[in-house]
Amino acid sequence: MFEDQDSSRDVRVLKPEQVKFDKNNHTLLLVVDNSLLGSDHLSDTAEVRGLQSKSEFHVTVIGFRAGKIIEKALKVLNEPDRKAKETEIEQLSQETDWEFSTDSQSLFHIQKDYSDSKQSKSKETRESIIQTVNMPGLAVFYRRLNEILGVNLEAPPAHITLYTGGTNPATSKMGIGIDTPAALNELHPERLET
Repeated sequence: MFEDQDSSRDVRVLKPEQVKFDKNNHTLLLVVDNSLLGSDHLSDTAEVRGLQSKSEFHVTVIGFRAGKIIEKALKVLNEPDRKAKETEIEQLSQETDWEFSTDSQSLFHIQKDYSDSKQSKSKETRESIIQTVNMPGLAVFYRRLNEILGVNLEAPPAHITLYTGGTNPATSKMGIGIDTPAALNELHPERLET
């Protein structure tokens, strides 16, 4: 990963350390070196809110919801065609230029309430501090992915979850899934002053 800082705007230009395509779940994560994000100054803010630092920092390119749609599209193919498409997706994930930029104005607090429909008594609130990133390759990747599969998946808002917390410590570590820009807007993100 390399870093190019523009001190006038506090912009960091980075590349992921690792591209992780999971063939079983059809998910794609870009692992990021947290030491280059410059988010250590948020630890006091996170502590006040009862949030814990994530153990791994990544950008989710294909999450579980999109992975299930991909799996459904692949399931209708015969085995040789399915394997060829999976290989094509994996190659695309490795060949895409995943360079991205962050800045000090891209930090947000989000919160979401969950309820278990099977047990109306079971409710949970999750909170996260996220850093949105500018990643031009994401749109290029999704355009090509949709062509490969003949689907119409929407690219998620590129972001890195830095801190998580909530009323259920076991599940709050998963963070809040954000599949689309509309899903992020529905969370009414609160910009954090740095």
